[in-house]
Amino acid sequence: MRLLSVFTAIGCFLLAAVGFIPLLGWLNWFVLLGTLFGMALGVFGKSIGGVLMNLAVFIFSMIRLFIGGGIL
Repeated sequence: MRLLSVFTAIGCFLLAAVGFIPLLGWLNWFVLLGTLFGMALGVFGKSIGGVLMNLAVFIFSMIRLFIGGGIL
């Protein structure tokens, strides 16, 4: 579960990077769900690294959604 949490964070970060392109901000909503899932995996697997990586991607996506008004 530890590795799955880290891989989830990496995959969500790649999706968040694509979602940083204008008019693709809606993709960050799916990234938020993925990072929450990754954080849950990290908690159950007792992986603080996975939880922190997912938290960083979560904050990155939240900032992007805040800048774009939630959609853009």
